Parts: sequence; structure tokens; C-alpha cells
Amino acid sequence: IRVRAEGDAILIEDNGIGFDADQANEIFKPFARLASAEHFPGTGIGLAIVERILRRHGATVHAEPRSEGGARFVLRFPPQPGTEVATGSV
Repeated sequence: IRVRAEGDAILIEDNGIGFDADQANEIFKPFARLASAEHFPGTGIGLAIVERILRRHGATVHAEPRSEGGARFVLRFPPQPGTEVATGSV
């Protein structure tokens, strides 16, 4: 697992089994398993919990498959009051 910051995002990448891009909308649904329980134990609730916690804090999470295998999760949190970076010209 690799965790790094890139701009306003936190990227979490792994080299696991990954998923098909057309399943990206399903990955955060409760009990939606993309792999069989026979090969990968679990209930399919973990990523749904992660998404719900982030949403409650005003953040977003996006999942995308990596071409070399595994997945990448992009987390974005809203700026804290008083920490916004000014953009544009003065």
C-alpha cells in the first residue's frame, strides 16, 4: 500500500486484485462484493463504511483501477476555514 499527497488529494494505491472500471460505481455500496468470498473473505461493508465516514466530514472518495493491477483511491477533503489558498491575479 502506498499513501501520498498530490495537490488537494490523498492517494492510496495498492497492488491487490483490482477491479474493472465499469464496477467503480458499485465498489462503495454496502455488501457489494466484487470478488468471491471463497477467494477473499469479508462481508463487503468496509469500503461502504469508509465512504460514509468521509461523506459525513464533507470529503469525497473515488476509486479507479490501476493499469498495472490493484486500485487507487482518491480522497479529497474540503478546505478548513481560514486555510483556503488564494487563486487568480491581484
